Amino acid sequence: MCKQSSQWFVAVKANDLKTVSKLLKRNVNSTDRRESSPENLIFKGFGAIHYACLHGHLDLVQLLIKYELGLRTKQTVTFFAPGFSNNTKYKLGENSSCLDIALLQKQPEIIKTLMDSVHNEQDFDLLFGQTNTFNLPTIITAGLCQYQAAYDVMNNMKVIQAELGLLTAGDVTLATNSAFFGRIECAKMLQRCAMDQNLRYYVFEMMLRKDASKHTVLEISKLEFDLVRYNTTQNEREEVQKIMEELTREAYTQFEVLQHINFRKSHLLNINSKQIFNRLYIVISLPQWWFINMIVSENVTLSQYYQYNRNRYTSE
Repeated sequence: MCKQSSQWFVAVKANDLKTVSKLLKRNVNSTDRRESSPENLIFKGFGAIHYACLHGHLDLVQLLIKYELGLRTKQTVTFFAPGFSNNTKYKLGENSSCLDIALLQKQPEIIKTLMDSVHNEQDFDLLFGQTNTFNLPTIITAGLCQYQAAYDVMNNMKVIQAELGLLTAGDVTLATNSAFFGRIECAKMLQRCAMDQNLRYYVFEMMLRKDASKHTVLEISKLEFDLVRYNTTQNEREEVQKIMEELTREAYTQFEVLQHINFRKSHLLNINSKQIFNRLYIVISLPQWWFINMIVSENVTLSQYYQYNRNRYTSE
């Protein structure tokens, strides 16, 4: 890491392009070591590109992309996030990207600039396919926001392919967020993914698992909620609820269908039922789509395994 100067971050905040250019060589890729002061918009662990995204300084972002596109925040911080909600603070986990900050601050021009800067796989990997300290990828951030630039990130097929499967269980998934906050565009994206053979089991796993409070996604969509605070209407929540009902039914149906697939009998594989069961049990911790595809490709029976392990699909 290069030697840090507080003047560097002061210049970035002030959108002083001349001073930033002068100090660039000595300070690029450094992060702020000052103690966080949210009221003064000072955040320990932020780099220059993070501040540029926070303040909406497009010219500085364009200058810094070449050097700091992949720079991640070094500490968890809390700030107001207009892209997410009205007058509500958001806790941004350590190891978040400049794109996460631009999304939360509702900076559509900067978001487009960052996305347009991705010219190859190496650039793409700097922004996507990673998670922050809360295990949240950028698609989660985009899914919380309600404006077109965020939708464009969330609906980008390459982003979906890289990040949809990174978080399919727990209290914070695309499905739980969409259900609770009434994020209709996110729900529609999940609906489309459920029609894709390579993505659908990620969605189904989200639908059938429960959160720490033992709520399914469908139950979450019916919980009481502050509509105004999170920029949501009752109609949007009701529409999301209908989509969640549809996806939940489809998820259960798809797993039921697996029981009736005409696999070869176990004796043709020269292994007994117990061996089959153990063979399947070994891989239950793997991503669901991979697990299902493995079973189909290996042509083994699923019915006995499914009967013993059905509750797994609705566990925490």
